Amino acid sequence: MKKSRRKYKRKKRKCKVKISVMQKHLTSYGGLGLFALFFNKIKLIEAITNIFNIIEEKSNRTIPIYNRVIMFFLTVLIGGERFSHMNQLGNYKVIKEVFQINKICQHSSTLTRLFNKIKTFKQAVKINKSIRNYLNQLIPFKEIKSDWIGFDSTVLPKYGEQEGARKGYNPKKPGRPSYNPIIAFLNYSRYVVNLWNRSGNCKSGNNIINFFNEVYEDLKNKITINGIIGDSGFYIESFIKHLEKLKIKYVIRAVLYKNLQTKISNIKKKDWIEMLPGIDYNILKFKPDKWTKLRKYIVIRKEKTNNKKGQGKQLKLSFYDETIDKYEYYVFVTNSDDTVETLWEILRHRCDDENRIKELKDSYALEGFTVNSFYGNECSMLLRVLLYNIVLIFKRNFLNQQEQNQFLSTIRRKYLIVPAILGRSGYDYVLKIAVPTRSFKAKLLFIKNQINRFVTPINLNAMH
Repeated sequence: MKKSRRKYKRKKRKCKVKISVMQKHLTSYGGLGLFALFFNKIKLIEAITNIFNIIEEKSNRTIPIYNRVIMFFLTVLIGGERFSHMNQLGNYKVIKEVFQINKICQHSSTLTRLFNKIKTFKQAVKINKSIRNYLNQLIPFKEIKSDWIGFDSTVLPKYGEQEGARKGYNPKKPGRPSYNPIIAFLNYSRYVVNLWNRSGNCKSGNNIINFFNEVYEDLKNKITINGIIGDSGFYIESFIKHLEKLKIKYVIRAVLYKNLQTKISNIKKKDWIEMLPGIDYNILKFKPDKWTKLRKYIVIRKEKTNNKKGQGKQLKLSFYDETIDKYEYYVFVTNSDDTVETLWEILRHRCDDENRIKELKDSYALEGFTVNSFYGNECSMLLRVLLYNIVLIFKRNFLNQQEQNQFLSTIRRKYLIVPAILGRSGYDYVLKIAVPTRSFKAKLLFIKNQINRFVTPINLNAMH
C-alpha cells in the first residue's frame, strides 16, 4: 500500500514592518554640495556681505546676512515658492557644515524681516548696483563678444496688501493687484542683466529710457551691442528717438492701431514678397498720428494653420476681407538695413525671452516670496535673477550641451534630489552622496573636479 502524503497547510506570513529611529545627519538634497563648492569658487559669501552692507544690524545675537541669503537661495534651488518652504531643506546640520554657516535661521520670519528692512529707494538703488557689479564680473563677456539686448515686462499677481501692488493689466487674473517688473536680457546668450520692480498699474514702457540707460552703461564697454529688441509695450516714439540719437539699431514690435491696419490692408496682392512657404512680407513707410516723422515698417503675414493661434495679430477692419482673414500679421518698426529674412530670424529668437520669464516664474518662483515692502520685493527678485545667472553659468561650465538648455526644475530632479549623509574623515566633515549607478558616480566626480578647476576673476572692490 502506498503511504498517503500528509498535506501541510502553509501559514500565511503577516508582513510586519518595525519602525525604529536613528539620529543620523541625512539629507534628501545631496546635490547641493556641488553648489556649495561653486559658491565658494565665485566668492559668494564675500559678495553677499558687500551687497547688504548698507543694512545695519543692532542686535549682537543677529544671524549674519549671508547665512540668511544662502538659506533663501537654497529654498529656491529645491523648488520652494514661499519663505516657509525653507523648512523643506531638512537636516540643518548638513546645511550648516556644507555651506559654512555658523548660525542657521530656522524660521521664515528671519528672512522676511531682512527684506522688510529695505524700505527706501536709496537702499534699493545701492543693492541693485552692487548686484549688477557682481553679476557683470560673473558673466563671461569675453566669450559673448556681441549680442542683442531684449526688453520685456511681466505681470506678477499679489494676494495681500503689499506696497505698490495695484490693479492694472492682468490678463490671467483681471482685477487682481499685481507688480509689473521690467526685465533686460542678453538675447542669444540668455543672461538676465537687470530688473526693476514697478506697480501693477504701470504701462510696459513706463520709465524705459532710464532703465535702458542703466543697462546700456553697464554693457557698452563689455560687448558689442548689435541692437535693441522690444515688444509692443515699448513702441514709444520718445524711446525710439533716444535710440536713434545714440545710433543704436532697433527692432520694436508695432501696435496695430486703426490707421496702421488700414495701411496694411491697402497693400496690393502683387506687392507681397514671398519669404518662406506661407510667409510673405512687405516694407512700407508709415507715420502714426502725433509722431514726428516717417519710419520703416516691416509687415510679415503668415498663413493660419490648423486654426491654431500664433503670436501674430488679426486685422480688425470695418469691412470683411476674405484674403486678410486667412493670415496673422507681425509688424515691426526698425532702422536696420538687414534683410527681412535676417530680421525675421532675430525676431523669432526674441521669443526665447518669454522662455526666460517662464523659467523665472516656474523654477525660481518670481511670483512668490512676497513681503510687505515694495523695495524688499524688488531685492528678493534681484537675488533670484542673480541665482538664475549663477545656475546658468554652472550649467554651461559643468554640464553637457543638452542639459545647458534645461530648466532648473529638470536639473533639480537630476542632480539636487540625491540622498546623502554627513560623515567624518579625521577632523573634517564629508558629505557622502548615494549614487545609484557607476555612470552617475562618474558624472558627479567629473562635475566636482571641474568646479575645483574653475577660475573666475571676481574683484570684490569693483562692487562698490
